[in-house]
This record gives sequence, structure tokens and C-alpha cells, in this order.
Amino acid sequence: MGVQSDANTNAASTQGAQIVELESTLGALAQQQDENVVATTALAAGAPSGEVDIALERMAADDEAIGALADTMFTWDSHDTYEAARITLSDEYNLAKDGAVLTGLMPADPVNVDAEGTEYPYIDAAGLNSSLGNYALTVTSVTATTYEYLVKAAVLASSTDGSTTASRVTVLMVTTDEAGNISEVRGWAAPTAARSAATGEVA
Repeated sequence: MGVQSDANTNAASTQGAQIVELESTLGALAQQQDENVVATTALAAGAPSGEVDIALERMAADDEAIGALADTMFTWDSHDTYEAARITLSDEYNLAKDGAVLTGLMPADPVNVDAEGTEYPYIDAAGLNSSLGNYALTVTSVTATTYEYLVKAAVLASSTDGSTTASRVTVLMVTTDEAGNISEVRGWAAPTAARSAATGEVA
């Protein structure tokens, strides 16, 4: 009981620290967003139209790339597709396997093995599915040709039989380079409980 209690306390402490970090980050980004609105308004009013057009084209291209990233992260329907998504994030988006996204936001799916060696992945056993809902992004900073975005994504989860569904907001910070490549990704699950569409209650 003592070991379990210590584990629960440590888990709660870690979760609390993550929530504090997210709330602090969102607070800072809200202030930065206000400053960016002022800066963008000034740019639109005084900058040559060509510069504004280039910025808008860049942001549209980044929106498409970030949408593809979010779809890779949050759309899967089995252990195999979830793990394939993690491999894509590692191989194509260069996210470190021991980094925060692949250990915290999208950790490896636990697999139980019985005495006969049969594997039972948690996602398959629980019948879980996930899909990307709406997402919105806001420019938080522009440094030369490097753009940083705050991304708020609605992640929809459901059981295989469709009896229960729930949604949760996930926050990403995504940086893109001049070539339109995603160069950095950070992510947090929002510190609010998911709401079940099946029961109307907080899950």
C-alpha cells in the first residue's frame, strides 16, 4: 500500500507540475498574442502589400503542414496505427523518441503478455479510437524566416462500438522554418477533463 501511495503521490505531483506549466504558458501566449495583433495591424497598415501577401502565403502553407502533423498525431484506431503515428513523428518530423511529445503526450502503448506469450495492447483491448477535430492556430512570434504557432486542437476519442465518445483540447507549440518544414513541436493536454458525449458528464 505504501508503494502504491507513493506512486500515486508522485503521479499527482507530476500532473500538477504539468498543469502549472501549461497554464503559465497559455498566460504568456495570451499576452504575446495581444502584442502580435497590434504588430500585425501596423504591418498591414504600413508595409508594402507584397510583404503582407508573402506573409499570408507563408501562414497558409504552414497551416496545411501543421494540420497534417496534427492529423498524424491524433488520428488512429488501433495499436498498430497509433504506433505507426509515433514512428512517423520520429522519422519524418524528427521528434526525439525520448522527448516530451513521444514520452508524455503520445507515450508508447502498453502491451500485456500472458503466459503463452500472447500480446494484448492496451488500445486494442480497450477498443480506443481517436481523430482530429477542428484546430486553430495563431502566430506567436516571427523571427526572420522562423514562425512559431500556438495550435489548439480538438481531439475526439471514442470506443470501437461507438457507445461512448469524448473530446479534449490539446495545445501544441509548433515552429516552422523558411522551407516550410516543422522544426520543433511541443505539446500539452489541456488541464480540463474530457466531456463524454454518451453521458453528458465529465469523464
